[in-house]
Amino acid sequence: DDLGYRIKWSTFTSGPPLLEAVSAGAVDIGGVGNTPPVFAAGADSNIAVIGATHGSSAGEVIVVPEDSPLKRPAQLKGASIAVAQGSSAHFQLVASLKKAGLGIEDVKLNYLQP
Repeated sequence: DDLGYRIKWSTFTSGPPLLEAVSAGAVDIGGVGNTPPVFAAGADSNIAVIGATHGSSAGEVIVVPEDSPLKRPAQLKGASIAVAQGSSAHFQLVASLKKAGLGIEDVKLNYLQP
């Protein structure tokens, strides 16, 4: 059926750059994790959340090389960790560190380019 819409898909590396595109009017709609809209609101972005679901961090993971000696978040002290700043993965990392008795000051964060 021809519904009168033309859809063009765009790919973004994480939620923050997608919300920047929505705020700038370059994208009409997008889906992101729970954290990027909070940062976007704090930056007075031109976005509105029109739907949300309550999820959990069960879909977020911290990955290390297969042969890494790191097996638990508590072992991350002093580790160099890459994450997209302001993403839901960033939030999950901070929450995992806190649960393990660590803070962001205990690791070396490297923010990925969006």
